[in-house]
Amino acid sequence: MKPRITFRDIPQSDAVENRITEYTKKLERFNGMIEDFHVVVEKPKKDQNQGNLYKVKMEIQVPTRTLVVDHDQNEDVYAAVRDAFFKAKRQLNDYSEITRGDVKHHSREEEI
Repeated sequence: MKPRITFRDIPQSDAVENRITEYTKKLERFNGMIEDFHVVVEKPKKDQNQGNLYKVKMEIQVPTRTLVVDHDQNEDVYAAVRDAFFKAKRQLNDYSEITRGDVKHHSREEEI
């Protein structure tokens, strides 16, 4: 599946798109339940106390829910993309464990 990629306040970049596509393919191999994938790469307005920072947001549609990954601010767009995909992989792993029933639910007595 090819992800939908949106660039906000930065020019479109084939290199960044290719990196996102590579990471998306890896996530698909890791978790085959992805139905839709939207990635937004943006450069929020420059704060006088900060340099050029990039933000990556993802919406990953899986059966029964949409996982949202919001990775704030990294000075390197490639590092921001990498870190966001790392977070996405953790969320997909958690989702997989829940849907398989691998997550142990503690009773109230065990919580005390």
